[in-house]
Amino acid sequence: MALYYDTAKIIETLGNDSVDLKQLIYNDKSLKSNAGTVFALVSESIKWSEIISEVIEHSNLLELEKKVCPFLPSTTSLDYLNFCSNHSIACL
Repeated sequence: MALYYDTAKIIETLGNDSVDLKQLIYNDKSLKSNAGTVFALVSESIKWSEIISEVIEHSNLLELEKKVCPFLPSTTSLDYLNFCSNHSIACL
């Protein structure tokens, strides 16, 4: 789960600042996961954010789970969909 929390934290930070993605991830010493894996998941989450957001919105997930960080479901949903197609980033 550390991978998903790290990724959600980075995505949340990206929304607040205009900073270089690689620099943000590779300079973050608080990451518990491999920086390359976090970079891959953040990149894919951003790439597919519109579709993943729509899936989460239609599932009412954030209404059901009010304590969940809004960025966490997008990273876990993306990796789950990739896992179902045998391309999970967490398995890298």
